[in-house]
Amino acid sequence: MSTMEEENTDPSASDKPQPGGGGGEGGGGGSDSILGRKLKKILESDLETDSETAQALEELSTFFTENSLHARRFLRGQIERRSLQINQDFLKDLSEVVEAVEDVHNVVGSMKSNCADMKRTLEATKTKTRDLIQQTNRLQEEGAILAVQSKQLDNFVAKYQLTEAEEKLLGTGDVGPDFYAALERSRLIEADCRKLLELRNLSTAPGRLNQTTPLEVIDHMTALQETALQRLYKWTSSQCRSIESLSPTTSSLLTTAMKHLQTKPTMFK
Repeated sequence: MSTMEEENTDPSASDKPQPGGGGGEGGGGGSDSILGRKLKKILESDLETDSETAQALEELSTFFTENSLHARRFLRGQIERRSLQINQDFLKDLSEVVEAVEDVHNVVGSMKSNCADMKRTLEATKTKTRDLIQQTNRLQEEGAILAVQSKQLDNFVAKYQLTEAEEKLLGTGDVGPDFYAALERSRLIEADCRKLLELRNLSTAPGRLNQTTPLEVIDHMTALQETALQRLYKWTSSQCRSIESLSPTTSSLLTTAMKHLQTKPTMFK
């Protein structure tokens, strides 16, 4: 910079005649005036408050280290090359940023696709779950109906069927109070079934149960009674052969047997 000041203050340069004639009062005066105004503006500028100029000079000092005529001639090209390099570096960094943004965009797109798949899966699962809940509710209702029907069936069996022990008594058991109780119960069951058939015959409403079950029960009770009476007849005949030696208990059983046998007049022939 000192060399530039020396060149601008060289006495010989100021004494040379200016082109266009007229000495110092001609066209050269205009150039001196413009240059003077520029120098004055530079000298009057406050670099301490002009942060942009200060930063520019600081950046300039990093590569403009020699203040020579040759360095000043190539300073503009050096600044342009440095500016180009800065722009290229910025473009490279920006390309990396754009690439990263594209990667993020691809990841977001993949996440969006996955979310859409999950949504469809959830909707399908929701539909299946709703159907499953409806089916479960329907099965629970059917189960409740079956439970009621099962209870009704148990009540029917308890009322219209002999127990296994009672049927065994009538088929192979000894004649005694339990035998007579089972025989009497079989007759009550048969009578109840006949009443049930009469009630159903009087009803013409649709949806009534058919008559198969009561008829089957009547047939079964009739068969059991027939077997029991045949056995009772044989037992009575055997006891009557030794009627003189009958005990009071046997006599009571024999009297009860006669009452039951009266329902089958053919057995007295």
